[in-house]
Amino acid sequence: MGDDVLRRIADLLRRVSRPTDLAVRLGGDEFVLILHASDHAGALERAQLITKLVAATNWSDLTPGIAVGISIGVATGPATGIDDLLQAADRDMYDRKNLSHKLLR
Repeated sequence: MGDDVLRRIADLLRRVSRPTDLAVRLGGDEFVLILHASDHAGALERAQLITKLVAATNWSDLTPGIAVGISIGVATGPATGIDDLLQAADRDMYDRKNLSHKLLR
């Protein structure tokens, strides 16, 4: 079932990607969507769209009652600094997770 979830997430990323964007799976359950010629606001909008699409997806055909959620980090900058961008996006994702946990308390 986990592989089916990953395939659906990959398909969703392909559907929201433009021809100039690049969606890849880093490994495990980690994906990266590299947006060509997008500013930070545009990247945040795309992240919100992806989050909404995952939440709106009917996953119950995989396993009744299954819930799938995602965490997204956003970073912007030149493509030459891809390692730095990945680290910044990772930090952003954890910052968002921590903030949402604090808001739930």
